[in-house]
Amino acid sequence: MERLVLGMLRPQVRHALDPLQFAYQEKVGVDDAITYLLHRTHSHLDKGKSAVRIMFFDFPSVFNTIQPLRLGDKLLQVGVDAHLFLFTLYTSDFCYNTESCHLQKFSDDTAIVGCIRNGQEEEYRSLVEDFVQWCKLNHLQLNTSKTKEMVVDFRRSKPTLLPVHIDGVNVEVVSTYKYLGLHLDNKLDWSANTDALYKKEQSRLYFLRRLRSFNVCSKLLRMFYQSVVASVLFYAVVCWGGRMRGELTGW
Repeated sequence: MERLVLGMLRPQVRHALDPLQFAYQEKVGVDDAITYLLHRTHSHLDKGKSAVRIMFFDFPSVFNTIQPLRLGDKLLQVGVDAHLFLFTLYTSDFCYNTESCHLQKFSDDTAIVGCIRNGQEEEYRSLVEDFVQWCKLNHLQLNTSKTKEMVVDFRRSKPTLLPVHIDGVNVEVVSTYKYLGLHLDNKLDWSANTDALYKKEQSRLYFLRRLRSFNVCSKLLRMFYQSVVASVLFYAVVCWGGRMRGELTGW
């Protein structure tokens, strides 16, 4: 039913969708979302004397808090006379993308990326505040304890950054964050992701070895490897495979 509805609805609402909503789009996926975030980050850091602050928001039970009446109003605004429960449309009216700051989404995984230069954080902080207020207006409850911020700053003398507040609570600054299944770190060297992937692959290879010890045929072993091992190993590899540190490529 969801696929049937999506096939009819997508052509009618394509013009109103947020261009930085990467979920449920044709020929777009996790790789595109992560690549876009990293491209904006690296492009800004290459200019020197700058930093990037990334706010990763967490919503508890987000799909259960959608208000049907508000969604109906949003559908009418884009010219669709139907009350359909579609989260990407529910959030499409809040979008933001400038040279120094943008908000990107992958379904309910939302991140604000602020490219900071000369300590100018006003736009970044204002966008965070506006998004928090928009969430309240649309009955989307933020989990402030799981909302995290990661700061990427390669300068030798790093200035003290003032914390960001959400509802009076300081957002925790972390060195690594699991975003869309990949472990991003503030060094952008993918060491955290590689360590997590190594541990996960070792546990899965154990079962492959056990199957081989039971003299399972090679066809089934290959099928198990492709579905259980390789699917994890090559997940979003285009984002991290070429940027691993040299000493990590041997494992």
